[in-house]
Amino acid sequence: MGSGKKAADPNANRPQQLKRCLGLTVAFILAVVLFSACSVSVLGGDSEPPIPQISSESGGSIKVFQSSYCWGNTCADYAAPDSMLKNNEPDIVQRGEELAASFPGKDPKEIGLTSFREQKLEKSSNKGLTFQMPDKPGVYYYLLSVSWASGDSASYAFKVKVG
Repeated sequence: MGSGKKAADPNANRPQQLKRCLGLTVAFILAVVLFSACSVSVLGGDSEPPIPQISSESGGSIKVFQSSYCWGNTCADYAAPDSMLKNNEPDIVQRGEELAASFPGKDPKEIGLTSFREQKLEKSSNKGLTFQMPDKPGVYYYLLSVSWASGDSASYAFKVKVG
């Protein structure tokens, strides 16, 4: 009856196919992990903006609070600094003292500083991440607004008392 030939076993190549499929799956997962790691490491990889450190010329540290931002695919809106920080104690700075901000990772591309005092909004002068406190004593609220080359942007609020 038979021609003497053995029928080919359809499962004979199955182990090789499984190995190839497993290898492709592992390669795909590694590629996804590597691309994810590369894309998030540019600005620190967080889902929220980095919080800067602000220090005074005299060596003091200024408390900084996250304000409104658009970071990645997420945007958040916060109250104005004078409303947001009204119950927080101000950090003490000297008249005309210089403050400097620094960010973990890459520095922002654009930087702006706005002060709020007695319900008045005023653009403050800054030289990059360095800004000078006013000569007039009093409590000042500040909004530091920054944006990065990536298109991400964030604002940070802080409160100082000029003595």
